[in-house]
Amino acid sequence: MDQLWLIPWVIIIIGYFGFVEIRVMCSHCPHYAEDVSSLKCWANYGAPKIWKYRPGPMTFWEKVIFFAGFALVWGFPLFFLILDLQIFLLIVYLLTVTGFFMTLRTFLCSQCMNFACPLNRVEDQVRRDFFERNPKIARAWTRDMR
Repeated sequence: MDQLWLIPWVIIIIGYFGFVEIRVMCSHCPHYAEDVSSLKCWANYGAPKIWKYRPGPMTFWEKVIFFAGFALVWGFPLFFLILDLQIFLLIVYLLTVTGFFMTLRTFLCSQCMNFACPLNRVEDQVRRDFFERNPKIARAWTRDMR
């Protein structure tokens, strides 16, 4: 019977990464502006573009939804690991999630052109150079920052 709890978790994961994250974060990415019907980026390659492209920073509420979704997806297993006193698996899970996010931020978020993402770690000079080469996107960012 415990396996049935996997069903809502899978639905949450598909719903979040398949729809919600794409709306609140990916729709701000320059990849989203490309003239193809699906995303061509490392994170969501092949995901359909069902939302309108919205250049510029994420709003406060988009960031709240982004992090709430992460907390729900990554936090769901914690409830059951703690409830069942699965201490060893809890430690393994926490170490794995920590390693995943460290790897993500170090190797992928440091090179991503979605500057709207709260996890983005691209250097300021690279960001300035990108905006210099892409004035339309730069205008959207300066307009939204006023």
